[in-house]
Amino acid sequence: MQADHFTPNDHTYVALLKACTDLKAISAGARIHAEISAKSYLACNLHINSTLVHMYATSGLLVKAREIFDSIPDPSIVSWNALVAGYVRHGYGSQALHCFIQMHEAGIAPNEITYVCVLKACGITKALEMGRNVHAEVSRKNLVMNNSIIQGALVDMYAKCGLLKIAQGVFDKLPTRCLITWTALISGYANHGYGIEALDCCEEMRIEGISPNSVTFACSLKACGIVGAKGKGSEIHVEVSQNGLLWLNPVIGNALLSMYINCEMLSRAEEVFKELTSRDVVTWNILIAGYTKYELHEEALDLFNQMIQDGYRPDAVTYIFILKCCGIVRAGDVVIEIHIELARQGLLEKEPEVNNAMVHTYAKCGCLRASQEVFYRSQTQDVVAWTAYILGFIEHNHASEALRCYTQMQLEGVYPNAITYICLLKACGMTKSKCKGQLLHAQIVNNKLLAADPSVSDALIHMYADCGSLSKVKEVLDRRSAPVESLWDSMLDAYANHRHCEKPFIFPDIMTSNELFPDTVTCLSCMRA
Repeated sequence: MQADHFTPNDHTYVALLKACTDLKAISAGARIHAEISAKSYLACNLHINSTLVHMYATSGLLVKAREIFDSIPDPSIVSWNALVAGYVRHGYGSQALHCFIQMHEAGIAPNEITYVCVLKACGITKALEMGRNVHAEVSRKNLVMNNSIIQGALVDMYAKCGLLKIAQGVFDKLPTRCLITWTALISGYANHGYGIEALDCCEEMRIEGISPNSVTFACSLKACGIVGAKGKGSEIHVEVSQNGLLWLNPVIGNALLSMYINCEMLSRAEEVFKELTSRDVVTWNILIAGYTKYELHEEALDLFNQMIQDGYRPDAVTYIFILKCCGIVRAGDVVIEIHIELARQGLLEKEPEVNNAMVHTYAKCGCLRASQEVFYRSQTQDVVAWTAYILGFIEHNHASEALRCYTQMQLEGVYPNAITYICLLKACGMTKSKCKGQLLHAQIVNNKLLAADPSVSDALIHMYADCGSLSKVKEVLDRRSAPVESLWDSMLDAYANHRHCEKPFIFPDIMTSNELFPDTVTCLSCMRA
């Protein structure tokens, strides 16, 4: 066009920028932007600037999108929507809601597109109060009954906020239910672990003559995995294969893999993986996670190597699973290679969870110095990082060092969580540090963790038993709302170890009175006494 001496106008540039957005050709879009900027009379064009905001926001360049938006003297509803939609698209719900508030303050009236984006943002951030306000606003404006996209956004928002009864209530009041609203409800049930309800909705939807789409199928497969519905999952597999969706959409392939793994059909999942022509990093992660779940750690490492050979770039999730496998099989050489790659990519700084996994894995492999170096270089030494660090010392019988780390952790102002306390109680038991254990016990009580997490009281019982404080063992055990056989066995074993020979023989009767029945361990402890 330019070679033929035609000069592009604003409509031409808008069309070109939209094409760049659709084709994800951001470099070409940036060149067009530079050309527009050179023409001052076009650089002030509202339509062009709104399209630029949309292009950059859609591409994830949100800082650039905001910069252009802020340069617009009087942004239109189109400009506002482009920015809000960009934030929502990339998971920045809080920023989207902040824009919505600014928009109200600027006197710009929202339209249907705005409301849909804002409801999605409320779901992302669990901003229930804002979501209810928007619901009231769209109801006052009579926008709900005739707009299926707003209907779906409302159902989805309440479901994401965990209010499934309200989501169902909104759905039930709709005059007509379409694929969008059905899928929003099915997704809500599946994502909160209500597999039966999700599958029931799928059946009702089909009875009403509505065919599922890719998202509906993916949610249905997730529901099958939740309840172990192998037969139903296999039926859906046949259906998505026959209509070609399996080969076109990695989302369905990934859902199918997860379903078979959750239904304990790993060999079938492997077959599906080999058949898939459309894979992404999530596909690989699902099967790696499946191998990890079933303790096939060598297979997970082999698949990781194949993933790299096939040209796929692992993400943070991949590395977390692989590091876990390396720690279990003590693959220290692989850990070093991964560490080099993570450092090259800067992922240890960007992804705290990966950094914590690296700390723990080095410790599991016995490389305590390397674990220490990674920990102290970390920019975010949060409770998870400290716990991983402490656990490494405990696993290699350096309990005193673990307790010293806890002192340092307190000085840094980091508060322990339940897992930290469990680790520390283990360290107290290993070192017979009853006094330190009692201090931890007091902290646990103050933080109300005994009732919240039974594993903490289990750890307390084992700590006191290891320290020989049998009266404290019984005290903690008596306060448990639902004692289990293994804990009674631990207490009985403690009495036997500390030569309270008469006590163990009382325990089988006490256990039976609590509707717990002595097992082999119980009998062996009695015999040792």
